[in-house]
Amino acid sequence: MNYPISVFLDTNVFDGCKYHLDDNSILIMLGKLVEKDKVNLYISNIVLREAEKHIKDATENSYKILKTAERESCFKFG
Repeated sequence: MNYPISVFLDTNVFDGCKYHLDDNSILIMLGKLVEKDKVNLYISNIVLREAEKHIKDATENSYKILKTAERESCFKFG
């Protein structure tokens, strides 16, 4: 196989990986291949903005869930 391989990422890849960035995640492994010059990685600005929006939306949703649980626990134990 000829290296480097060109890889184009779409938002679906980030969503599918659920944005996990632990040592064994696909995104981290891909980054290691980039560092070893095995892969040329391409991500458009549109995909970056979409990924940022998805992260922001997920964070806001998690915050709302946490605040709801906090309110409910105050009613139960308060």
